[in-house]
Amino acid sequence: MFESVEYFRDKYEELLFFIEWIITILFSIEYIARIYCVNKPLKYIFSFYGLIDLISLLPTYVGLFIGSESL
Repeated sequence: MFESVEYFRDKYEELLFFIEWIITILFSIEYIARIYCVNKPLKYIFSFYGLIDLISLLPTYVGLFIGSESL
């Protein structure tokens, strides 16, 4: 959200990028641990909350592989 404000984006771009990746990595670890710990991993992955978790992770990883340009 801060990246959408030009002042914050210009002043804290590197910090915001770093924080975004730290949060993404921690959330990814939590998602993988949850899949590992449940009895039926596919049931969790395709459950409502599993899909929400996956959808929340995808934009960051897609942006990494495809690349994203500032609007």
